[in-house]
Amino acid sequence: TFTIDPETAKDFDDALSIEHIASGSIRLGVHIADVAHYVQPDTALDKEGYQRATSIYPVDRVVPMLPTVLSNDLCSLRPNEDRLTMSVFVDIDQSGNLSNIEILNSVIHSRFRMSYEEVQAVFDGKPTTRDQELATIREELVALRDLTRRLSKARMARGALDLDLPETDIIVGPEGKTTAVQPHPRLESHRLVEECMLLANEIVAQYLDKKKLPGLYRVHEEPDADSLDRLRNILYPFGIRFSRGPIRKEDLQTALDQLHDVPGSTILMRFVLRAMKKARYDGKNVGHFGLASEKYCHFTSPIRRYPDLLVHRVIK
Repeated sequence: TFTIDPETAKDFDDALSIEHIASGSIRLGVHIADVAHYVQPDTALDKEGYQRATSIYPVDRVVPMLPTVLSNDLCSLRPNEDRLTMSVFVDIDQSGNLSNIEILNSVIHSRFRMSYEEVQAVFDGKPTTRDQELATIREELVALRDLTRRLSKARMARGALDLDLPETDIIVGPEGKTTAVQPHPRLESHRLVEECMLLANEIVAQYLDKKKLPGLYRVHEEPDADSLDRLRNILYPFGIRFSRGPIRKEDLQTALDQLHDVPGSTILMRFVLRAMKKARYDGKNVGHFGLASEKYCHFTSPIRRYPDLLVHRVIK
């Protein structure tokens, strides 16, 4: 059981585990900090978290949703310490089929706290300052990478959009002044964690729906025709052509793929994003257009998002 986070992270709200089982499948565990155990409804702590709604991230600091004694200590899935969690377990075979799904109260003891860069170095066969230690988990990390590649391929095949826009890091000096702006590296280790979280969120949303529980879904509706027609006109001068008639989802993904080779693609991709409706929370499930998911919610970040905390309470 291990965590993979940014090098500077203080609040670790998700951990992963991987186990090879006799059938040849892999049992994936996604373990999320059990914030609901500590933040009880209608307490002063709960009311303040509700007012804040999320943690926020200015360029040089974090303003947490919860007190740091919770977010950075009691709830944080720190290595070599027992921590209360809610876990999603699922068996995944070589074809990507899911079985034996469980959602459980649990206790974990994380053996490794790793950064994205360290995990990527393992994938790339590059040296790190922890080579001897990481060698003991290399096999599991590579198996998890291969698993999440299959999950990602299946998600794209069902019609998810790859709206992976480049991000930037703003570097701030000791006096609080910006010293540099640089591209944020996009690593396969980032995608690995994201795929596992997407899967856990879907599994929990399906559970809410199956049990007819009063869940809070993360929904994303289809874009309207007028927005897509405006996008058609914006992209036309750059050689991106849509066929006549309504623009379909597969047309949007084709356009996104073509944009990678166009100068100024980052700006143009943002126009594609703006043509979409905004994702939002709703008690009624209407699906998630961008992820091509019939049922989706936020479950994996209760330390920093109040909606996730609500979902945890409902599941409990």
